[in-house]
Parts: sequence; C-alpha cells; structure tokens
Amino acid sequence: MNQRINAAFASYLIRPDETARLSAYELGRQALEAGTGLMDWVGTVHSAIADRFRHAESPAECARIAVAAEGFLLECLSAYEMTFQGAREANDALRRQNDLLESETRRIAHEIHDTAGQILVSVYVELQQLGAAKPADAGPYLARVTTLLDEIQAHLRRFAHELRPTMLDDLGLMPALEALGQSVSSRSGIAVSIEGSTEGRLAPAVEIALYRTVQEALTNTTKHSGAARAEVSVERQRGEVRCTVTDDGVGFAPATSHNHGLGLIGLRERLASLGGSVRWGSIPGVGGAVLAVTIPVEASHAASSPNS
Repeated sequence: MNQRINAAFASYLIRPDETARLSAYELGRQALEAGTGLMDWVGTVHSAIADRFRHAESPAECARIAVAAEGFLLECLSAYEMTFQGAREANDALRRQNDLLESETRRIAHEIHDTAGQILVSVYVELQQLGAAKPADAGPYLARVTTLLDEIQAHLRRFAHELRPTMLDDLGLMPALEALGQSVSSRSGIAVSIEGSTEGRLAPAVEIALYRTVQEALTNTTKHSGAARAEVSVERQRGEVRCTVTDDGVGFAPATSHNHGLGLIGLRERLASLGGSVRWGSIPGVGGAVLAVTIPVEASHAASSPNS
C-alpha cells in the first residue's frame, strides 16, 4: 500500500487533475473497505507524504509538496468522510423513526387504555342488566363471563402499560419503573427492586429512553438469566443521569456479551442519538449480569415536577 500511495502522490504532484484525485480517493475507499481505521490510515498517508519531504531537493520543492499534501490527504480521506456523513444521516433517520414509533406507540397505548376500557365498562353494565332479568340457571354462566372479562381487562391494562405507560407521561420515570417492576415480578416471580431518583422530571426523550432501557434489560432477565432477583438503580448527578440494572442470574456469555441481541443493539443506537452510552456484561467474580446507561442531562431540558 505504501508504494501505491507514493506513486499516487507523485502523480498528484505532477498534475493534480481529476484522474489524480480519483486515484487518491480510490486508495482511501480500498483502505476503508479493508477495515483500516481512520487514525491508521491518516498515519499511513502521512508517512508517504513525509517520505516525499525527506527526498525533496530544494525549499521550493518542499513548498510545492506542502501545498499538494493538503489536497491529496483530503482526497484520501474523502471516502471516510462520506461514510461518516452517511452514518450521521442514518442516525438522524433512526432518531426520527424512533420518535415516530414512540408517538404511534403512545397513541395505540392510550387507545387500548381508554377506548377498550370504555367498551369493557359498557359490557359490564349490560351484564348487570342481564343479570337482573336472568333465568334461574344463567347465574354460573354470567359469573364465568364476568371472570373472563376481568382477565381481559387485566391483560389490556398490562399490555397498554408496557407498550407506553400513561404513568410515564403523567407522573414521570420512577413511578413508571416501579409499576414495570411490579408487573415483571407478578408475571415472572423475579423480585425486582427499583431505587434512586431523577430529582425532578427529565426531558421526555430521556425518560422514554431510560424506561425502554430498563424494559429491555428486565425482558432479557426474565427470558435468559434464570435470576431470582433484579435491581434497578437510577441516579442523577453532575449533569447526567445513570441507570444500572443488575441481576443474580447466569450473566452474559463472554463470546456474545458485546453483541447480545438486536434489542440491546437498538438500545445503543437510541441512546447514541441522545449523547448517551450503554455497557453490558457479567459482573466479575460475582456472576449475574449488569447493564449500565449514562445520558447527559441539561437543566433546560428538564421539567420542574418533583414527582420523579
């Protein structure tokens, strides 16, 4: 590769036309395709340019090399810049898609909670009226129908809450997490504890990101860990909010802990759009799993409600 860079730079020095620029760009594209990191690639190109300086025979030639070096380096890096720009655009599109998804999820959750709830209330009223005029042998049947409706109502409430809890919008993150923990405990038998405080309301995007973080972590715990306990801790300090979820289960497999499921990968992308980060793995010397999230918080983005 060094010889090819030297040859391309020599051609660029002689005539920095479109052909020479394309050659430099192609070198960068091939380096990127081969998986060469940006810093390594810059170092390689810099070495080729420095080698040319060492063989310069006059100050005038050094000046000419210096002028050409900038343009040549930029052409060598243009493939990387295009890739980074594409990544930024993809992240922007993903963030917009997440916002639309959350908006639609919120709408569906409210429809389930409000509209389906109103229909069930109407059914209960009709059953009560039917019960007042029922035949003598209809009592057990009506009782079973009422029991089934109670189960449907409970499932709809749980589904609406986990889809997008109205409590998150109305009361804030901590009450919503406590309700989520109780729901997970009642279904799975895992003891879930929620601790900490956000010291007031956070920006809606931050609250939903942290809620989805805990939701994803507890889903992994119930499905894969075999844990008996899980702990969720939220702490806000020095311009950031931290959320940690730990359990006493089998932990992450070492070979896959860096890439454990699409849910965690999607979570990482969601947090990146907020300037946050996520780490997950097993607890050294202890076992179990830990997932830790940090998101920067600006005071101007937080509401003043003390309910969280």
